[in-house]
Amino acid sequence: MPQIPNSSSEKRSDVMLFHLVLAALFGALSYVVFAFMRVDINIGLVKTSFHAANTIVVLCPLFAAAPFGLLGPALGLFLSDVFTGYAHVAAETFILKFLMALITYSCYKRLQKSSLAGNTLSDKHCFFNASLSMGAGLLFNLVFAPISSYLYHRYLLGVNTDAAKIFIKITSGVVLFNAILSLVLGVILYIALYKALSNSKLKNLFK
Repeated sequence: MPQIPNSSSEKRSDVMLFHLVLAALFGALSYVVFAFMRVDINIGLVKTSFHAANTIVVLCPLFAAAPFGLLGPALGLFLSDVFTGYAHVAAETFILKFLMALITYSCYKRLQKSSLAGNTLSDKHCFFNASLSMGAGLLFNLVFAPISSYLYHRYLLGVNTDAAKIFIKITSGVVLFNAILSLVLGVILYIALYKALSNSKLKNLFK
């Protein structure tokens, strides 16, 4: 689990800058994935999309320390909503993605600490801990995104009850598809990055 050390102020500043830049890269990537690699669904008042941007949301906190790893993708997807026709749900997106990243980060941190304490932090444990943590974050989004969307559209945007119910039904299916896609891609990318970086100077990202 990435940690910011309590050493000299200069070294601490360098590490903080590294995590800030890393989170910014993930944020930019989340913007690109949602803005240019999605399939929109428009049915009446319903507007949602198939996408894999949540992959970035759950990957970032595994590499970039809090709060940077939590804010990067959330801000990236917030801006993507604002500039790609989803401005009406941008605030909701930011909150959900931040919480999703927070859950992923918290789970990963606890699992990695537990593995370190038991001297069992092998490659397989890292893969398992990362997969379980990403799954936890995506499960949160799977449960709360449709509920949040219903309440947001019904009470803040004033969509009538029938339309809001239709929206939550469609959203639930889309979120499930996105969650499965994001988890599969997330695990593949984590393993690829782990193997590529674990023998480099960046190997501490996986502790």
